[in-house]
Amino acid sequence: MNKLLLLLILTSLCFVSVTFAASSSSSLGWLRRSLHNNNNNRSRPNTTARTTNYYRRVVSVVSRGGGGSSSEKSSLFGSAKSTARTITTTTDDNYLFNGLSSTKAKQLLEIYGKNELQDLPPPSYYELVKEQFEDQLVRILVFVAILSAILEYSTSSGSGNGNGITTESSIWHRFAEPVVISSLLIINAVVGVWQSKSASGSIEALKAMQPNICTVIRNNGTEYNDYPSCDLVVGDIIILKTGDKIPADARLVSYYKGRRTLMVDEASLTGESISVEKLICDNNNDGTTTQSKEESNNSISNHQFNDGMCYSGTTIVNGGGIAIVVATGSQTEFGKIQSGVMDAKKDNKTENKTPLTKQLDEFGNQLTKLIGLICGLVWIASIPKMLTSNIFNSKLEGIIYYTKVAVALGVAAIPEGLPAVITLCLSLGTRRMAQRNVIVRHLPSVETLGCVSVICSDKTGTLTTNEMTVISLLLFQKNQDQKQKQNKRSKKNDKNNKNDSLSCLTEHTIDGVSYSPIGKINDLVFDKYDKELYSSSGSINDVIAVASLCNDARIIGNNNNNDNNEADGKNGKNKNTQRQRQYERTGEPTEAALCILAEKIGTASSASASSSATSSSASPSSGNDSFPLKQQQQQQLQPSELASYYVDKFRTTYDRIATLEFHRDRKNDKKQTQKGNNKNKKPCNRLLVKGAANMVVDRCTHIKYRDGSIGRMTNVLKKEIDSKITDMATRPLRCIALAIKEESQLPKSLKNFQSNDDIRNHPLLKDPNKYEDIESGLTLVGIVGIKDPARPEVADSILKCTQAGIRVMMITGDARDTAIAIAKDVNIFNPLETDPTKLKAYEGQEFFLKPKEEQIEILKSDNIVFCRAQPSDKQKLIKMLQSKELNEIPAMTGDGVNDAPALQQAAIGVAMGTGTAVAKEAADMILADDDFSTIVSAVEEGRTIYANMQAFICFLISCNIGEICAIFFATLFGFPEPLTAMHLLWVNLVTDGPPATALGFNPPLPNIMKQPPRSSSEPIMTKWLLIRYMLTGLYVGIATIGVFAQHYIKQGITLKQLSNWSNCGTTWMPPPVAAAATVVGTSSTDSSSLQQNACSILFRNNGRILPQTLSLTTLVVMEMLKALSAVSVNDSLLKVPPWKNKYLLVGVSGPFLLHILVLYSSKLSLGLGGSNKYLVGLSGFGKAFGMVPLTVEEWKTVLLWASPILLVDEILKCIGRRLLIRQENEREASKKLYQGKVNSK
Repeated sequence: MNKLLLLLILTSLCFVSVTFAASSSSSLGWLRRSLHNNNNNRSRPNTTARTTNYYRRVVSVVSRGGGGSSSEKSSLFGSAKSTARTITTTTDDNYLFNGLSSTKAKQLLEIYGKNELQDLPPPSYYELVKEQFEDQLVRILVFVAILSAILEYSTSSGSGNGNGITTESSIWHRFAEPVVISSLLIINAVVGVWQSKSASGSIEALKAMQPNICTVIRNNGTEYNDYPSCDLVVGDIIILKTGDKIPADARLVSYYKGRRTLMVDEASLTGESISVEKLICDNNNDGTTTQSKEESNNSISNHQFNDGMCYSGTTIVNGGGIAIVVATGSQTEFGKIQSGVMDAKKDNKTENKTPLTKQLDEFGNQLTKLIGLICGLVWIASIPKMLTSNIFNSKLEGIIYYTKVAVALGVAAIPEGLPAVITLCLSLGTRRMAQRNVIVRHLPSVETLGCVSVICSDKTGTLTTNEMTVISLLLFQKNQDQKQKQNKRSKKNDKNNKNDSLSCLTEHTIDGVSYSPIGKINDLVFDKYDKELYSSSGSINDVIAVASLCNDARIIGNNNNNDNNEADGKNGKNKNTQRQRQYERTGEPTEAALCILAEKIGTASSASASSSATSSSASPSSGNDSFPLKQQQQQQLQPSELASYYVDKFRTTYDRIATLEFHRDRKNDKKQTQKGNNKNKKPCNRLLVKGAANMVVDRCTHIKYRDGSIGRMTNVLKKEIDSKITDMATRPLRCIALAIKEESQLPKSLKNFQSNDDIRNHPLLKDPNKYEDIESGLTLVGIVGIKDPARPEVADSILKCTQAGIRVMMITGDARDTAIAIAKDVNIFNPLETDPTKLKAYEGQEFFLKPKEEQIEILKSDNIVFCRAQPSDKQKLIKMLQSKELNEIPAMTGDGVNDAPALQQAAIGVAMGTGTAVAKEAADMILADDDFSTIVSAVEEGRTIYANMQAFICFLISCNIGEICAIFFATLFGFPEPLTAMHLLWVNLVTDGPPATALGFNPPLPNIMKQPPRSSSEPIMTKWLLIRYMLTGLYVGIATIGVFAQHYIKQGITLKQLSNWSNCGTTWMPPPVAAAATVVGTSSTDSSSLQQNACSILFRNNGRILPQTLSLTTLVVMEMLKALSAVSVNDSLLKVPPWKNKYLLVGVSGPFLLHILVLYSSKLSLGLGGSNKYLVGLSGFGKAFGMVPLTVEEWKTVLLWASPILLVDEILKCIGRRLLIRQENEREASKKLYQGKVNSK
C-alpha cells in the first residue's frame, strides 16, 4: 500500500516535467473555428434583381499595393479592364457592372483565400503552461523538488539504524517537501494561464464588435446585401455607401446612384482626422498623384497620394461609389502592417522582456550560482563527518544525510513562494486596472508601467477625441450702442486702439466636445429684442438651416448608457464624459460637427426663451420655423431624441431637392432646398452653401446680420473677415463659411425646380462645370471654426506625467501649426510660450536628416512634438529611445493601424479600445474607455505594484537570508540542524507567503507620482537594500541558532560539546539530568538507562524536536514582525503603522494562528462519546511538521530573541532615509548642471 501511495505522489510530481512534453492538441483553435462558422451563412439576393445601368461610366484604374498571393498578383496592378481580363479571361467591359459569377468567385476564393487578417494562432494550453516554467527561479524549484523526491525515495524502504537517523516515517512526512513545492508550481502556472486566457477573452470580445458584412455585385448585376466580408475575392465589385467600413482594398471605378463624391475617413490608417476625397480614375489619370518611382514603391507611407484607392478598414463618411477589389486579407495595407507586427512578435519573443522579467532572470541566475556554491561548500565541509561519524550505519547513509542537509540549505535559500506571490500580485494589479477600464494582455507589463520614462503618443484619437467639433462661431452683429461708442472714439481719433474700429464681426466660443448636443454658446444672448430663432429672416435661423440641410451626417443617441450615469458618478467618473459616449455619428466628421452646432444653438435659444418668454410660448408643433424646445421638454427627452432634435425638424420641414456635391477645386458643398410645410409662406427654393471659408467668402457679395437685414460685402469688411480667418487658422481651426442664396437671386430654371425633377436633364445641374455660375452672388451668414479638440482629461494627465518625471512626445502626421496648437492645449508645451525657438517641434523628415549625435541630444530632455511624421517614423523614434545612448523605457499609445509597429516595438504598447484590431493585437494593454488619464492611473498603479513587489521580495529574500545564516552557521560550527527541510518549507510557504501577498496591498506612497521613474537597470535589491537585509538576515540567523543553542546550554551542554554532537557517546557523554529533561512526556526514567541512551535522546527524534520548535517559532515571530515593519520600505513604523494596510494584519495574524494551531495540535484532539473515544486526532499534525507545544517560559525566551529585530530594522530604515536624501540632492545638482549646459549651448 505504501508503495502505491508513493507511486501516486511521484506521479503528481511528474506533472511538472510532463508539462514540457505534453501535446499541443489542446490549442484554442476551436475558438477561431467557432468565430469563422458564424460567417458561413450566405446572404440572399434582393427579391428584385437590380442591374447597374447607371454605372455606365467606364474608366481605367491603376491598382498599386493590392492583389492576392498567387502568381497573377502582378497583373492586378493595371487598369480595371486589365484586371477584369486577368480574373475573368474575357474582354467584356460589362464585367465591371455585372460582377463575378458565383462559380468564378468560388474559384478565386480558393486561389486567394479568405479576406481575413492572418492573426497568430492563439497559444495552446501547453504553450501557456510552458511559458510559466521559463522563469529561472521556477526551474530551480523544479530541480530541488525532483532531487528531494529522489533522496526521499532512496531511503523510503529503510527501517532505520537504531539511532533514528533514517527510521521510516509516514509517506506524507517524507514526501511533503517535493509534493508541496510541486503543488505550489502548479498553482502558479494555473494563475498565470488563467490571466492570459482572461485577457484573450477580452480581446475576442472587442474583435467581435468589428463589422464583417458588405454589399457586393455578382451574377449579372445582382446586389447582395449583408454579404460576409471574409468571402470577398480579388475582382469583386463592391458598393460603398455612407457609413460603410471598406471591407478590402479597392479601386473606385464609379460613383453610386448619381453621387459625385466619395469621402473617406482614413484616421485609423493615417492618423489624420480630415476626411479624404476619392476620385474616379480615367484614361489619363490613374488615380495617383505624380510621384517618383521610389515614392510609388512605398505604398504604405505614401498612400495619401492614392486618390482613387479605398483602403480596407477605413470608413465612408459621405457619398457613395462602386469599386473593384484589388487586394484582400494580408495583402491589404492593413494586412501588410499586421503581418509586420506578427513577424516582429515571432522574432522578438525573447528580446521584448520587461524590466522586471530581466531582473528576476538575473536574480534567478545569481541565486542559482549562490545556492550551488553554498550547498557545495556545506557538503564538502561535511565530508569528514559523513565518513568518520559513528552515528551512521554506513558511509552511504552519511552521504545521503548530509546531502539532504545541503538540499535543506538550498530550500532555505530559495524563496519558494516568490513566483506565486509575484504572479498573484500582478493578477491583483490587473484586476484593479480592469476596474479602471484597462485590459492587460501581458501580465508582466503591469509592472513595466512603473518605470516608463517617456510616453510617445499619437495625436488623433488619443490626445484628441477624433471627433470634429465647432468651437467658434462668427456672426455679423448690428449694435446701435456700439455704433455710438465708435463715433465718439472716431472723433477722438484714438490711433492706439486698433481693435476699436467699427466691427460687425462677433466671435462666439462654444463649449463642449465630442458629439454631445449639450454645450453653451458664450455671449450669444437671446432677449425680447433679438429673437432670430423665432423668425425665418434672422441669420441664426440661416446658420441652423445650412448646418442642418447642407449636410448628410446624423447624430445617433444611445439610450442604454443612461442607466450607467449614476453608477459611474458614484465611481468617480466624469459625468460629462459618460454623457458624451451616448452620442455617435454617421457621416462625415465635419458635417457631424455642424449638426451639433445646430443642436447647441437651438438648445441655447430654448433656454433663453424659457427664462424670458411668457407661459404662452408656442409649442414645437405650432408650425414655427425655429421649432423652439422648452427647457422642461428638453430634460424629458431621451438621448436618441435629443441627439438630432432640431436637425430632424429642419429636414422634415424643408425638402432637399438637389445637391451640388463637394469638389476639391471648388471646396464647397451646396444643397438647393424648398421652403415648405409653412402655413404662412408660399413654398420657394433657396440655395444653401457651406465650404472652405476663403473660397466661399470670395463668392459672397452680401452679408446677413443677426436681425435679418442685408449688408454689402465691402473691401474693408472682406479684409477684416480674411484677417479673422487667418487668425482662426493659426489656432488652428478649420474655417467653414455658411452662405445662402435666396429665390430672387436664383436662375429661373432653379426657381421652378422640383424634387421629382431629374437632375440629369437640368441645363445647369447636369454639368458640374456650370456649378460656379450657380454659386456666385452669395450672402454670407456666418463662419464656423472646427477642430478635433483635445480630450478634456488629457491636459491634467500630462501635467501629472511632468510631475512624475515622465516626458511626453506627440507624433502626428498633421502640420506643424496644428501639432503645436494641440500640444499647447494638452500641456505638452507651455500654453503661454510664444517664442517658437523654445518649442521642440520637428517635422519627421527634418529630424531624421540631422546628424545622429544631434538627434540623440534632442531626445534627451523635454517634451517634443514630431509632425508630418510617417508611420515608420514612430517605430524609428521608439528604437532610438531604447538605444544604449538613451536607455529610456518608452510607452507608445495609439489606435490606428499605422501605430501598430510602434506599439509592438515599445516596452509598453497601449491601444485604445475603439482602435483597430491590428493596434489592439500589437498592444500590451488596452484602454477600454479611450481615456488618456487612465494611462497616468495605470502608471501610478505600476509604480505602486513595483514598490509593493520590492517590499515583499526584499521581505522574502531577507527571510531566506536569515534561514541560510541559521543553516550555514549550524553547519560551520558543527551544531545539529536547527531547522529541517519541512520547517523551512513551512516558513517559506505558510508563514511567509500570506504576509508577502498582503504586502502587495500596501497603500501607494503619497509622493509616488512626484518621484522620477526608476532606471530599467536598477536592480530589485539595490546595494543598500542588500546590505540592509544582509544585516537583518544575519541577526535572524543568529537569533534562530542562538535560541537553539541556549536550550542545550541550559541542559549543561557546552558549546564545544554541541559542536561535536556527532561524537556524543564516543568522545564525551552528556549529563543524565539533561537527557531526562529533554525527553518529551517522560515522568521518570532509570538513570543508567538514560546514561546509555543520552545521545540518542538529546540529538535524535523527539530529543531534537523541542529545540527545533524553539528555533522555528523564533524564526516565525521574527518574520511576522518584519512583515509588519515592511508596510513601508523606508518610513518608520511610527509614521506608517501596520494598520495602514488592513490586509497585512490579516496576512500576519492568519499564518501565526495557523502556526499556533499546529504547535498545540497534540492538545486539540476532538472527543466524542467519552474521554477515551476520539472522532478526529490532530496530534499527527504537530508530529508531521516536527513541532511540540511550548511553555510560557519558552515563549518568553522566543520573544526575547525575536523582538530586537524591530529595533534593528528601525535603525537601518533611518540610515536608508538619510541616503535617499543625499541621492535626491545629488540628482537635483546633476539636473541643474545638465540644464545649465543645455542653456549655454
